[in-house]
Amino acid sequence: KVDVESQLAPLVGSVEVMSVNHHGSGGSSNRAWLDALRPIVGAVSCGNTPLGHPKAAAVKRLRATPSLKHVYVTQQCNSQVNSAQYAGWLTSAGGDDGADIVLRSTDGGKTFSVNGDVY
Repeated sequence: KVDVESQLAPLVGSVEVMSVNHHGSGGSSNRAWLDALRPIVGAVSCGNTPLGHPKAAAVKRLRATPSLKHVYVTQQCNSQVNSAQYAGWLTSAGGDDGADIVLRSTDGGKTFSVNGDVY
């Protein structure tokens, strides 16, 4: 098994918004990746599957990332991680069907919003 995230992290560098790798599987978005990217916002896209993404281990790693202010998840994600312990930090996406995470660049790229929340 090859750890691609740790190899690519120094090449990618800092970002403002990141799509959480592999729907937040247990081994995705490792510490080296998160430390190099230093994201402000994360987005997790999940489907209605028995896999239970995002996994608690991935959410814990995200939560331990100092730069990460908020994570948005599609409403079909694992309800076990949408608990009160993450209230105000982990938000189920809105949208007409509850599945959309909408990112908009504003002020000529100086700021951005996710589902209406401005950063």
